[in-house]
Amino acid sequence: MLFESNLKRRFFMKKITKVFLLVFFLLSFVGYYIFSQNTKGEDVTPTETKSEISQRIVLSNDWIKGLNEVYSLTKNAEIYDELILLKEHGVIGEPKNEGLIPSRQLKDDDFSVITLIASDKQFSPWNEILASPEAASYSGLDKVMVLKNNYSVSLLFKGILLAHETKHRLLDPDSLVLQDAMEYCREEVVVHSFENKLLLQIGGEAYQSLLNQKVDEMNKIASDSSIKARPFSYYADELEKIFGPSLSKEEKMTRVGAFKIGAMFQLVDRYYDGDKKEQKALIMREMYKANGNSLPEGK
Repeated sequence: MLFESNLKRRFFMKKITKVFLLVFFLLSFVGYYIFSQNTKGEDVTPTETKSEISQRIVLSNDWIKGLNEVYSLTKNAEIYDELILLKEHGVIGEPKNEGLIPSRQLKDDDFSVITLIASDKQFSPWNEILASPEAASYSGLDKVMVLKNNYSVSLLFKGILLAHETKHRLLDPDSLVLQDAMEYCREEVVVHSFENKLLLQIGGEAYQSLLNQKVDEMNKIASDSSIKARPFSYYADELEKIFGPSLSKEEKMTRVGAFKIGAMFQLVDRYYDGDKKEQKALIMREMYKANGNSLPEGK
């Protein structure tokens, strides 16, 4: 699902005043051309046409616009940190065979942002990444964020997906070694908990009510196996009412997946007496295995 990254050290951002926060939001929402400054004043690599570079910048800023929408709905300070991180350290990259070419030399805290376009299918491993179902991913090991556009995603959920991947970057700015499976899943618990918080802030009482329905059902099934569980996909239409229409079947299933994780995490929070964080990590591991996702083998 996501590229592997490690929990080595936290990336701290400076605190900001409410006035500056408001000013930044207004400016960034109106003019959200964030990544372009990381290509201005630099020579465009000769293997990339100006039209392709422009296309990548436009697509990248569409994801940024989605993150701005998440911020406008939640006023979450961590989203502000993510916007600053992307503005200051996200550097547009050009895919090539077995690698990439950044639009400028990367500094210590920089990372590459690759917005894949149709012509990238000529390059390996980008052709395989284009064919995979994930819309976004981050590799701490490679310091590369990948944003894809192979199916349509609403602006809101582009923002949610970008918030998820950028959270990985904030948690783990200097990955040098590969995580093992449980380290990977523990980090996923932190990032999905953050995503769940955003969805609850946006979806409000309606989303919490839907989660309550599923959590209550799962709890009853735990003590009475005769109860037939509704599939998580049963709730897809209700999620559309809460968050607006999906733009593709893939986005609809992405929403269902987030709902599933949110419900399972709340089930653990309410009824599990042991180490809740570790139990959630075990749930993530089993979900990945059931979905056929590969897990890192460790150091």
